[in-house]
Amino acid sequence: MKSVPQIFFATLISLLAMACSGNESTAEENTKSDKVSQSNDKQEKSSAKLNKLSADLYEKMRGAGVPMNVIDIRTPSAIADGKIPDALEMNYRDNDFEQKLDGLDKNHTFILYCEDGDQSTKTAEFMLKKGFRSIYLLEGGYKAWKEETSN
Repeated sequence: MKSVPQIFFATLISLLAMACSGNESTAEENTKSDKVSQSNDKQEKSSAKLNKLSADLYEKMRGAGVPMNVIDIRTPSAIADGKIPDALEMNYRDNDFEQKLDGLDKNHTFILYCEDGDQSTKTAEFMLKKGFRSIYLLEGGYKAWKEETSN
């Protein structure tokens, strides 16, 4: 017959073994949960995409009073020749350009334009990598918009 200390010790070992095996499954479950969470984060970032907007459609939306966050990323000398009304000026060559972008709400929708579309494409791709959700490029940039509105 087993003594009380032997039974107590056997029970304690059994409980410790169950507790350890329970922690292993919890750790495994946590790892699975982390992977699912990381997968969801990747899906959210991949769902953010770069969209294009024609100058014609932009003008129709503006004329209809659709609220928009428009950013002109050209240099001050380029802007001196004209810009889209109410566009926020953010010179892509400024030393603090990235900090200015960080100050924007990443959940808002932004329409970017430059002179002809090249630099705004690079900026939009950069913004998407930083977690911005909805970016539109004004196709053809300021030149296309100016042509559209001068007709």
